[in-house]
Amino acid sequence: MSHIGQLEQLNLPLVLQGIETYAKTGLLVVKKEGRWVELYFRDGRLMCIGPARPNSTLSDRLLQAGVISAKALQDTLTAVGDVQPGETRIALTLMDLGHMSHESLRAWATEEAREVIKVLLTWQSGEIYFEDGTQPPADRLLVALSPATLLSPPPTAAPAQRQRDEGIEAPLQSTKEKHEVKASAQPASLLSAAQLVTEPPPVVPSPPSPVPSFSTVNIFSDTNAHALPLTPPVRVDQP
Repeated sequence: MSHIGQLEQLNLPLVLQGIETYAKTGLLVVKKEGRWVELYFRDGRLMCIGPARPNSTLSDRLLQAGVISAKALQDTLTAVGDVQPGETRIALTLMDLGHMSHESLRAWATEEAREVIKVLLTWQSGEIYFEDGTQPPADRLLVALSPATLLSPPPTAAPAQRQRDEGIEAPLQSTKEKHEVKASAQPASLLSAAQLVTEPPPVVPSPPSPVPSFSTVNIFSDTNAHALPLTPPVRVDQP
């Protein structure tokens, strides 16, 4: 396993983005004082996170997260029958029995991975290693996730208060306003783009960005440069 460098010297988000940009396959390990996290990648996508805790199965984690019910768990274990079924079989059985959808499974896996990445970003010291070509364990559930998506904050829904306010304002519309809307030659849904766009504020030129104080060389473009920091990758459109 190749030693990439120390967390104090490297930018972990850039390391993750570099793996995605260069579509790397392998195992990224982040260690700190006896603790470590294993991140398995395939073609630049995060597939699973380890090490798996022996006393916490996939079904247990789904139950604790509220994704499935206790009855769904019991039904699944009865249907599977094995003493120690693999994570993939558990997930497929849950979906076959209608206890979980593919979308809910992916949403749960995304949130789980995002929480792990969030913890890693709080580590101020540690070591980073990468082993090229290493595949995930055979019994693990694999869900391909974009590192760029995991590094970005999750989308937020519209505030409930705003929705309630809009529902209250609609019945209070005056008779005169309703009459004006009906008499309008062009309904609101057919307004032109020019009518919907207000004049933008004047553009204030921003000061030039400071020149970075260090040389950036991407370790994933040169396999012999394991200890050098990454060049900020060019973002690619996700499929």
